[in-house]
Amino acid sequence: MAEQAPIAFRFGPVRLLRDATLGTGAYGQVCKAMLGELPCAAKLLHPTIVDPTRPRNRALFEQECRFLSEIRHPNIVQYLGVAQDRATGLPILLMELMDDSLTHFLELSEARLPYHVQVNINYDIAQALAFLHTNRILHRDLSSNNVLLIGAGVRAKVTDFGMSKLTSLNPRFTPLTACPGTPAYMSPEALLDPPIYTEKLDCFQAGVLMVQIITRKFPDPGPCN
Repeated sequence: MAEQAPIAFRFGPVRLLRDATLGTGAYGQVCKAMLGELPCAAKLLHPTIVDPTRPRNRALFEQECRFLSEIRHPNIVQYLGVAQDRATGLPILLMELMDDSLTHFLELSEARLPYHVQVNINYDIAQALAFLHTNRILHRDLSSNNVLLIGAGVRAKVTDFGMSKLTSLNPRFTPLTACPGTPAYMSPEALLDPPIYTEKLDCFQAGVLMVQIITRKFPDPGPCN
């Protein structure tokens, strides 16, 4: 197999609005940015992710970029490309800017969501998973933090195919963590040693999300042995 070319920086300088932070994580942070006149979300990577002394991290980052560039679906947050941070020289992942996260939306909702909003969000999540699984991709970390919204629940999109959570049944994508996922959403088989990953993992997490969206509570785990 021919060696893949390194990722190319598709855009020139991007104006980062560093004070407008949208989220943080092990990879770094996400903030608002301007790509020309287009508002977008910029994922700023932690220096260790692309440290030259750790070539495997760089290779995995490039793998994620190629992976995301191939995904096109109305219920998956759109990947726009890669730019370069002039201050640090590090690459920046540019993504579609959404209005809110499902987590924040549920926190602000004082009462049960209207029925049509519940249906819209759950339907869109199911559509995204159907697309991913048809293309032999497992998300592995479906949670309310990784579902973003347009408007007041008018449309939902799945996001966060980060390096610590990206895997696929396709052998060219490598699982990067032994036990990924958010604990409250993890299925029993994900806690086995070694863990078992199939489409059922995502479906279990979608079921937890469905209960959370309808009741605004997590499912009762029942008695633990």
